[in-house]
Amino acid sequence: MSEITWYFQRLDWWSVLDILLVASTFYFLLRLIRGTQAVQLLRGAVLLVLVMVLVTSLLPLRAFGWLVSKGLPALLVSIPVIFQPELRRALEIDPNDSIVLYNVACNYATLGRVEESLDYLERAIEHGTASPGWMSAVRSWRIRMWT
Repeated sequence: MSEITWYFQRLDWWSVLDILLVASTFYFLLRLIRGTQAVQLLRGAVLLVLVMVLVTSLLPLRAFGWLVSKGLPALLVSIPVIFQPELRRALEIDPNDSIVLYNVACNYATLGRVEESLDYLERAIEHGTASPGWMSAVRSWRIRMWT
């Protein structure tokens, strides 16, 4: 218990800010890859790194410790190469795609920003989202937005 109080006594505002920045970075990176194949690769990489760190810290294996200390930076450099398809897909989103425009309209609508929502909805319709079923859903959605 005294160790925990020792850690809290050493905690200052810079440490809290540092922890929040690291946590938010991990949070947004995990949200970026959620629902992709990258999640499975990331789980495997994290498990591999944890096992390697635990083995090198618990057992007196100097050669393996050296290999881990030299190999982890290479693993970090290889992550963009491994996740290249997901990164490319995220960067290639067409801002004039009708589905993207419709999703932006829905986001504005949930925020209560009706004018922006209707602007993006009209742009989505102009860019080709004009199937009869979709249009009836949009009309009913538009009516609900104004009532």
